[in-house]
Amino acid sequence: MNETERVLHGVSMGDESAINALAQRLDANSPDQVAGIVAERLRFREAAAVFQRDYADVWDDAMTRRLAIDRDAELARAEPTLEYAARLSRVGDELRRWLSEKRRGTSAARSKRETVVRGPTRRVAAAEVAEDDGPPEEDTAKVIGRMARSRGKVPYFHPHFENDPQPDYSDI
Repeated sequence: MNETERVLHGVSMGDESAINALAQRLDANSPDQVAGIVAERLRFREAAAVFQRDYADVWDDAMTRRLAIDRDAELARAEPTLEYAARLSRVGDELRRWLSEKRRGTSAARSKRETVVRGPTRRVAAAEVAEDDGPPEEDTAKVIGRMARSRGKVPYFHPHFENDPQPDYSDI
């Protein structure tokens, strides 16, 4: 806790010494200093209101608002003598340029995709194949049996399938 926080905490608790310390701090600031602080605060609020009105497209979006606040803080550190209105105007203009470049890039990519000539899709290719079925398929068991006999072997069926009807290989 810093000194100011201790004094304010003491004032909130009703500590007489904290109240006296706060009164001394307030007396130390001249009326001109207080007026300067208030005037500076009013200038900032007026510039912020103008920014919110003139750059509503930037201010209404949460993401660009966050970018505007961060960029304003950067500019305040880099150029502390720059007036609030000029600084906020520069921030708004930068963000609008950035947004228009992003939008232009997106529309360019979209138009590029639209100009690409696409070949047939898989469904079309599959439909073309389905139309030309070719010769009727043979029974799989007969094909396997013929292959086994050509090698000089007898087709083997697993005992699990003993109750299944066995294929007739006499016509092979």
